[in-house]
Amino acid sequence: MNSTAFKLNHCANGHTRPTGKAISNGKPRSNGKANSNDPSKRSRVEANQKSLYRDFCKPKLADLLESLGVDIAFEKASGNYVFTREGSEDRRTYRAILDLVGGFGACLFGHNNSELKSHLVQLLDQNCPTFVQGAVRAEAGKLAKAMNDQLNTKGRYYCNFANSGAEAVEATLKHAYKVRFDEILKNYEDITRRLNEFYHKFDQLGSELELPDQFEDLSKFRDSIDEHNLGQFEDFQNNPVVCAFKGSFHGKTSSALKMTFNKTYRESFEGLSAIKTVFFEPIRPERVQEIVHANQVSFLVPEVEDNKVVLRSTEMTKVIGVIMEVILGEGGVKPVPEESFRYLADIHKDLGVPYIIDEIQTGFGRTGTFAAYSETPLSIIEPEYLIFGKALGGGLVKISAALIHESVYDPDFGLLHTSTYGEDELSCSVASKALDMLTRDDISLMRDVVQKGAYFMRSLKALQNRYPSVIKEVRGRGLMLGLEFTDLNEFGNFFRYAGQKGFISLLLSSYMLHHHNVRVMAPLSTLYKGNPGKKRESIIRLQPAASITNEEIDKVIEALEEAIKLITRQDQYSILAHLFGGKPGTSSRPTNGFEREKEPPKTEFDARVGFLVNLTRLDDLIEYYLPSLKSHDVDTRRVTNWWNKLSRFLEPDVVHTTYVESEGFVVEANIIAVPYLADQMIRTYAVGRKPTSDRVNRLRLKELTDKIKDAAIVARDLGDERIPTSIVGLGSFTSIVTENALVMNDYEIPVTTGNTYTAGLMLEGIIVASEKSGSALSQSVAAVVGAGGNIGRTLSALLSLHAGCLYLVGRGGSNSDERLHKIKEECLTSIVSEIARQLASGTAPESIEFSGFADKIYRDLLFPGISGQKGPDSTLDQVIEAILTGCSLPTETGDLLDKAIRKFHKTTDNPYIVVAEMADIKDCDVVTVATNSTNKHLIGPNQVKKGAIVSCASVPSNLSK
Repeated sequence: MNSTAFKLNHCANGHTRPTGKAISNGKPRSNGKANSNDPSKRSRVEANQKSLYRDFCKPKLADLLESLGVDIAFEKASGNYVFTREGSEDRRTYRAILDLVGGFGACLFGHNNSELKSHLVQLLDQNCPTFVQGAVRAEAGKLAKAMNDQLNTKGRYYCNFANSGAEAVEATLKHAYKVRFDEILKNYEDITRRLNEFYHKFDQLGSELELPDQFEDLSKFRDSIDEHNLGQFEDFQNNPVVCAFKGSFHGKTSSALKMTFNKTYRESFEGLSAIKTVFFEPIRPERVQEIVHANQVSFLVPEVEDNKVVLRSTEMTKVIGVIMEVILGEGGVKPVPEESFRYLADIHKDLGVPYIIDEIQTGFGRTGTFAAYSETPLSIIEPEYLIFGKALGGGLVKISAALIHESVYDPDFGLLHTSTYGEDELSCSVASKALDMLTRDDISLMRDVVQKGAYFMRSLKALQNRYPSVIKEVRGRGLMLGLEFTDLNEFGNFFRYAGQKGFISLLLSSYMLHHHNVRVMAPLSTLYKGNPGKKRESIIRLQPAASITNEEIDKVIEALEEAIKLITRQDQYSILAHLFGGKPGTSSRPTNGFEREKEPPKTEFDARVGFLVNLTRLDDLIEYYLPSLKSHDVDTRRVTNWWNKLSRFLEPDVVHTTYVESEGFVVEANIIAVPYLADQMIRTYAVGRKPTSDRVNRLRLKELTDKIKDAAIVARDLGDERIPTSIVGLGSFTSIVTENALVMNDYEIPVTTGNTYTAGLMLEGIIVASEKSGSALSQSVAAVVGAGGNIGRTLSALLSLHAGCLYLVGRGGSNSDERLHKIKEECLTSIVSEIARQLASGTAPESIEFSGFADKIYRDLLFPGISGQKGPDSTLDQVIEAILTGCSLPTETGDLLDKAIRKFHKTTDNPYIVVAEMADIKDCDVVTVATNSTNKHLIGPNQVKKGAIVSCASVPSNLSK
């Protein structure tokens, strides 16, 4: 569908709408295809806006928006549409985008509603007073009265106006806490007074009064009970409790955040508020009574019965409120079951705990009523607290309201809780105007919401019926609707991954934006929800303005259906092409690509392990996840850049499960891929670990290592109580960037790098290859390319016990050479250690067998004549003494032996272990490669001797085809 620029006309309903004619500097032009992601078509102004937002506001959020292709700077908004500028500075056009996000429900009246805008302008022209604290706020009173009239309750609600929904939540929490605090404080003070009166009354009786067994005298008895009661009071004071739904969202200020279910939002800020929230499933409302009874303070009161002192307890709950949403918005647009609200309504009176109904998103007409709870069984009660926001401001001003019922209202609260911007005349007047528009003409606007919501719901349900394997559920009420996708398991690796982890909805939102000019949104928190390995819900939220037409709804359905068809065709390219500058068009030969092997599940196995890998290069990414890209001429650089941006926000993926059996013992092996490409991992590691690295790059490295830790947790959680995951191995680059696993949290699960095992397998392969080729490894010159790495270092030590000569090849440069000289000394020390080990095990000196230069070192320098006597170089006496006595080797063993070798051969260079360059491998009989380089042409046929044995453990491989 073409991207089109529009001019605006005013409609009779007070909105503006696109005319369908493109404009450029005010002149019509013909419509045509435009790739909105083409940098050449973007204005310099827009590019600068994005840069400033990234550089000075929220850099990581800006990166996330860019990776999803939704980093658009909107410059106009009117009615149901938002507009973004395109073209060059001297040829400016605007693209109209149908908006179904609108502040997640704030724009019920559309963007910049002309009637509300005129009212706002009139207020400004009349010099409306805004900052007149300490005076009667007439507009606030007018708005509060109008809201009470709409609630039509027996009791009055006192309104506390604020700027945001989260602030209104904070206000209700403060009030609910104060009310409960005052009740418990009064009870505590009454009991303390009674305790003192009891003491003074019976102090004269002395021994005639029988105390409980654990108390020696009345004074200690009083002090102990007083201390207990004070502790109970402080327990409430420091740990008030709130009940909230699982899946809830109530804001991100300190206390509101404690009641927001998403752990990722909360965990870094838990200590900022003392509130303890106990979450319960909306389908299990009976849990509320259990929570209230389980969280009590118990004050002790002494009484006398038959000259005996007995203790009575007075209990009060620490729960200050039960907060609930009628529809869980951030939790997936999930209406709470009617049965749950019926149960909660029935127990309300006896529970003795106030209800806080969060109508921030559902109220003020969004679901077709002023308060959504009034259409549920909760309507039989009058909740102690109601919270409104979002649409209350008419999409123009920032205002929210905490409504407190007179049955619980504390008059002091109006003095204690105030705000500079709360109750301002401007916002309250605009909200009053919005309320008038909402309710006039026999609430015609809210009836429109119900009718259009029903049409939208029927259309979405019909779409679900056509694609049940893609759409799992459609739900909501009025114009607050949600569409949930299945886990897409049957649609290939990429869609399975995107479906299980929840980000398919974000990618489809991006597709609809760029190809259909329809703006919908999935919760961005999908990509940072924490709890790695857990399945995510893929949700698209639909919250258009009440002025949306059936034709516009049809347009949304059309856009959704086209996107869903691409999933069913397994066409990753067409959904993603706009993100990396690809040309529009579907793939001619859709394919599932490389599929995970479907092994029959083992019903019985004995152990479970995990193995972590990463994507090695772009070819592997395309082969495994994005096979439809192979039928298109794509810019691999741009695809790589896009994936590098997106992968920062993706979770590890379980890419393969297999079963390995040996001698009747079966092991389940799960392979978990970290989504980063190897090049990106190495760059992040190299830059982030530099001592001079700035904070941003250090955090990028931490972000990478955290992703690997998450992968280990995924591996751990694949286990169960019967067969837990016993160990996790780090493969590919995951070992390198975690400093050989040293930065991993091994208390979560045992972790191994597998480097020694890999080096051992390489050595075994070289030995077998040498035997098959008829060449003797002991007479061969062997090179280790990448000797400074983890595997190369271990392999060098192993080869030093077998090879005739060893070349150590590194990156080059002074630092590399210095490191390789250290490794040379480690290799020499390993030879000495092996001699000591064999002697300590009881092997006679003459029975010790070595091959290659290790044998020469043993026989020429350490034990000439195989008689156990000291060698010819006295500088080695201390080393030989340590070998014979079983003591620890001197720390300078390798250096001493290196000097002795050069002295013995009368040369300045060690003839056995050579610090070499890449060109020197041409002379080697054996070439081993274990680098962290991603260069797949590092070792070519012209660089090695004909007939040489070549072994490569690098991932990706450094060997050309």
